[in-house]
Amino acid sequence: MRLFLSILFLFSYSFGLAEVEFFADKKLANKTIVFIEHKMYPPDHHNTGNIFQKGEINQDSWHRVAKNSVLYLCKFDNTGNVAQVSEIATAPNGVIRDCSVSFDATKIVFSMRKDFDDSYNLYEYNLSTKTTRQLTFMQDCSDINPSYLPSGEIVFSSTRASKYCGCNRHIMCNLYKCDADGNNIIQIGNSIEFENGASVMADGRILYTRWEYVDRNFSGAQGLWTCNPDGTRHSLFWGQETNNPALDAVELASGKVVAILGSCHDLPWGALAIIDRNIDVEGKHSVVKIYPKEAIDLVDFPDRWSDAMAHNLKIKYQYPTIFDKNTIAVSRKLSENDRNLGLFLVDISSDKQTLFAKCKTQYRGWGLFNVKVVEQKQTPPVIPPQCNLTSEKATVYVSNVYEGTHLKGVKKGDIKYLRIVENPPKLSWSVGAWSAQGEQAPAMNYHDFDNKIILGVVPVEDDGSAYFEIPSGKFVYLQALDKNMKMIQSMRSGFSAMPDEVVSCAGCHESRKSPPSVSLKASKALRKAPAKIQTFSFCGKPFSYAKMIQPIFDNNCVGCHDLGGNAASALSLAGDKGLVFNRSYMELHNRGIINVIGAGGNAVVQANTWGARHSTLIDVIDEGHVDSLTKEEKDTLIAWIDINAPYYHSDDTAFFNNPSGRSPLTAEEILELQRLCKVKILNEKRKHILFLKDYKLELISFDRPDLSNILCKLKKDTPEYNRAIEIIKLGAKRLKENPRPDMEGFKMSERSNKLKCRFEKFRHIEKQSRTALQNNQKIKDSKSLK
Repeated sequence: MRLFLSILFLFSYSFGLAEVEFFADKKLANKTIVFIEHKMYPPDHHNTGNIFQKGEINQDSWHRVAKNSVLYLCKFDNTGNVAQVSEIATAPNGVIRDCSVSFDATKIVFSMRKDFDDSYNLYEYNLSTKTTRQLTFMQDCSDINPSYLPSGEIVFSSTRASKYCGCNRHIMCNLYKCDADGNNIIQIGNSIEFENGASVMADGRILYTRWEYVDRNFSGAQGLWTCNPDGTRHSLFWGQETNNPALDAVELASGKVVAILGSCHDLPWGALAIIDRNIDVEGKHSVVKIYPKEAIDLVDFPDRWSDAMAHNLKIKYQYPTIFDKNTIAVSRKLSENDRNLGLFLVDISSDKQTLFAKCKTQYRGWGLFNVKVVEQKQTPPVIPPQCNLTSEKATVYVSNVYEGTHLKGVKKGDIKYLRIVENPPKLSWSVGAWSAQGEQAPAMNYHDFDNKIILGVVPVEDDGSAYFEIPSGKFVYLQALDKNMKMIQSMRSGFSAMPDEVVSCAGCHESRKSPPSVSLKASKALRKAPAKIQTFSFCGKPFSYAKMIQPIFDNNCVGCHDLGGNAASALSLAGDKGLVFNRSYMELHNRGIINVIGAGGNAVVQANTWGARHSTLIDVIDEGHVDSLTKEEKDTLIAWIDINAPYYHSDDTAFFNNPSGRSPLTAEEILELQRLCKVKILNEKRKHILFLKDYKLELISFDRPDLSNILCKLKKDTPEYNRAIEIIKLGAKRLKENPRPDMEGFKMSERSNKLKCRFEKFRHIEKQSRTALQNNQKIKDSKSLK
């Protein structure tokens, strides 16, 4: 039996009527559900790029999705037929998304953006009074994906942190929470990319998707994490190395979750999977069920871009929820050839999939999403707060650095220090990009996305323990160092501690499947007060190659290794500015003189495989090749290599639209150079400077145009030579007039200054909210940063 229900919209478009068609199912008997109708998000660069916030790079895509969105409440009778449907909220010119039901089934929280000039804010519908109230009001950010916490507070994702995607240009979200009335908004997640899809587990923890990459591939780094509702105890749950983004997970049973295994460069949909962490924390063997079944061959598929699901799945799923202990409710493509999404019930025992609601429309790109069951559920326990929000520090305890899975060849006593490195957020972007591993927009490093700030080092006791203070609220990672402060092993993830939180771990990349070894005797580190961070001249500031590394070469090396010097053919360490970086930086990388991991693979690597200990540059120095080098200079070089050899200290750019965001020459001028010099350095279609791994030398010198290698095939005083050098000198003139960040005289652009001011204003609001919350006061959400 089928029951058709026509619902009249206030359409401003020509098709006038829209229908939701329901199909009876016994499992629906006496159930009440909520779900959302809206147009499908248009494709964007990443699965996170569906906010379309005003003022951001993809804002115009908003107009492709903002039509007649409705949040429905639907009741079924005792036969499983629809009995009543009502519209809880409508957005004729906007989008409603991401609904959640309170544990007592009296309230529904959702995110809504009413029109282009609006922003996503949180709203709450009261099922008893049938009234809606707005909870958050800020127009300079987007608040999405809310879920109720056991305390009555609400966790959600927001762009209030005002940071950008390291491998592209999109604004990112972090986890936040607010009081039940929307007051006292504070940030509880601080990883450098995207945090979303929060749901609450039976033990009261938050389960969410976290996208972050430190010195690793960007595309396979969307795993499932957990944290306490106060933002403490962020821990990996599953999938940090598995090459499929794990999205919108919900707990099915202890250790088991239902999630979407999707793709990096696609909509946030993919295969529907049941994952059993009790089996493993990575890989396909922990995926105990998957729909469609053939998708199991795509789990952890060795695809550089993590897009196997996007290219090979014909049926895709989105936004799963637990309907009952044996049934998943989920949005799904209606068929292989029908792009629209309907609501399905998936029986876990039989694998039977039953359609129970769809949009009845001739138009493509419509769907029903975020189905939730409206019924009382046992409220998980409230985890007490474990932080003091007004503090500015936290402590870290490592019980034994030698307890780990990737410490082959490391003997007890080898590790003497831990280096603490901050991975700061990206606060600006450029149109031009450097295409190495992903897109750096603008270029930051040879093969990695971020700048680094070394905070300092702390001691490791001879029993392998360490106990030390760190500043709270900074996203940091640790490196294990030898007696010469050279890196033995490095984290390729990070953590951020809440104020006064005690962060602890068993060891260095310890097994997440086995319990740590236990000693009845207190470690040596815990017998002392937490260590203070020891700093050096290069600590506490963004690492700048031009200011901190090139002067070492200028003072000690360029006498022989300058352009035209007697050792230049082996290695040039000249600081001449090139199209993207400078001459010495490119040569050190291209000639393999330094051994860094760049944006390496997903998997944890063994100790002693990269860094200063394995770099020819440091070997030569240790052998006494450069007598004039001071200890401070040598220590600076070692630290720079160990943190993956960054170049730019700022993501601001002097040449916003030009290739790489750093080149003073336009794409057209570079293409002309290509034709004149018969050397390919630009992707003509995408206007990106090529990754120059096939070249041993930087091709252009803006400091000394006549020494540019790109001219080597041209005869002097020919029209081709004269035009080529004229173009290079034009670039040199622009650099002098508008210095980029690797030059003296660089000034922050007006655009980047505005973005930084936005970041600082949100940080100020965050500080006010934390103080208020700590003092049992209330701060309402502002409508604007102005």
